[in-house]
Amino acid sequence: MQRRHDASNIPIELLRALVAIVDLGSYTKAAQALRLTQPAISAQIKRLQQLVGGDVFSKSGSGLVLTDRGSRVTRYARRILAMNDQILSLGGAQAHPRLVRLGLPMLYAHAFLREVLAIVAAQRGEEDIQICCDSSEELRRRLAAGYLDVAFIINPSERPAQVLTEWTEKWVWVCAPDLILSPGAPIPIICTPTDRYTIPVMEKAGRQFTVPVITPDLTSRRIAVMAGAGFMIVPERLIWDGVKVAGEHFLPQFPKTPAGIYLREGVEACRLSRAVGAFEAIVKPAAAEGGARRLRTGTQS
Repeated sequence: MQRRHDASNIPIELLRALVAIVDLGSYTKAAQALRLTQPAISAQIKRLQQLVGGDVFSKSGSGLVLTDRGSRVTRYARRILAMNDQILSLGGAQAHPRLVRLGLPMLYAHAFLREVLAIVAAQRGEEDIQICCDSSEELRRRLAAGYLDVAFIINPSERPAQVLTEWTEKWVWVCAPDLILSPGAPIPIICTPTDRYTIPVMEKAGRQFTVPVITPDLTSRRIAVMAGAGFMIVPERLIWDGVKVAGEHFLPQFPKTPAGIYLREGVEACRLSRAVGAFEAIVKPAAAEGGARRLRTGTQS
């Protein structure tokens, strides 16, 4: 008779329980999603930990946190579950509904989030889609750790393992139409606390500058620009009404930066073809797109 839990095989339901807890954030929500009791979910994780030789979660003040072992197991679990669902689909079986997690940089959320949310509505009933808006570097880390399936990333510090498509983004300086800087005055720039672009470019060019406004909030930065507080770097295709492209000679040229849509290691784009295809169509600049794309969003939004 085959033992219920052979140490040489990990029951797939244990892996599905782990991934559900990671995706949904709690044992309770995972139990509800998998139509199990919370004690049953707890028992599955306990058994999984016995099989992998250690804890997969540690408790902190903010809730459940994956251990290093848990992060590795989760990455492998996602690959196994993806292959399991592909095999089932060959026979026409209904694969277990899965969560597709998309990453969108905060800088682009203002322009594209509404359209990306339309993907969620279109896929309702077929896939659950979760959208994560954060900095590109945080999205890269989440993708590498297996917390995202697909991400639009600008200038990744490390190129993700799986590339769906790549391009370059052209950046320009913008300011209020009536902003005039006195000769020899330091250049006021507006940026984020984790800026990896503006300040290094200014320092490399040897320009004197001040930072009158520093905030992670894009709306606040845009308001500061329109109020005449300083200059800000933005992707050319995201210039908005109420500002002008600043061509002053004292502003250093900003280099084009690599960008792309990247996939989590082990995920197959064909399985997510509809969601990924729609996401790509929204965030990737059209090949024929030349000048700036002006967003009709009003002056204070």
